[in-house]
Amino acid sequence: MNTPCVSGNPEADLTKQESEKISPETQEEIRKYIRFLPHVPEPNLARVREIKEQIENGTYLNKEMVEETAARLMFRFLRKE
Repeated sequence: MNTPCVSGNPEADLTKQESEKISPETQEEIRKYIRFLPHVPEPNLARVREIKEQIENGTYLNKEMVEETAARLMFRFLRKE
C-alpha cells in the first residue's frame, strides 16, 4: 500500500489481492478518511505566487516586521510626551 495513488481514487488503486488482505473494519476506516480527501481545497496558485514575489521584494508583512513597526511607533509616541 506504499504505492502512490495513480487514478486519483486511492480506493480504486487497491488490487483485489490487497483489498482481500485488509480487514473489513480497516477498509471502513479507509473509506471514512477517503471521504474527507475531496474536501481539501487546492492551493490558490495566484496567491502563492503573489506572496513569493512580496517575500522576494521584501514587502511581505510577517510577524517580525509588524512587531518591529509597532515598537518603532511606540518609541516615537513615547518620546513626544
